[in-house]
Amino acid sequence: MGPKDRNRQPIKDPVAFVNTVMAHVAEEEADQATGTADDRRWARELRQQVDIKLAALRRELAATPCKHKRPPPIPEEIRALERQELLEHLARLRGCEGVRYAHLDLQGLTDDDLRQLIAAILEPAMDDEPAP
Repeated sequence: MGPKDRNRQPIKDPVAFVNTVMAHVAEEEADQATGTADDRRWARELRQQVDIKLAALRRELAATPCKHKRPPPIPEEIRALERQELLEHLARLRGCEGVRYAHLDLQGLTDDDLRQLIAAILEPAMDDEPAP
């Protein structure tokens, strides 16, 4: 009985036979191999090089970084509003053209979060007004 491949079919081609034997030997070696200190150092250095290149590619693909800016000041008239009034005010603002916000569930936001959201929406309009 001659040698067989992984599917238990007889191997007729000598090249296929050698490839099958080499695949078995490689699997056996991989299962039993223990790396040396040099192997581990080489692997660490290679991993660092790959990480550095990936980070550079991510930076190239990323949009321009967002500039963190301070939240706008909250006007006193907004500060004085209760939660229900804040929600009503946001509902009115949402009806205005160009007003969008990403929060679908406003119930999860605190009163201060709602105040900051309203102040952020109103900020461009506040900038247009002359200073008192």
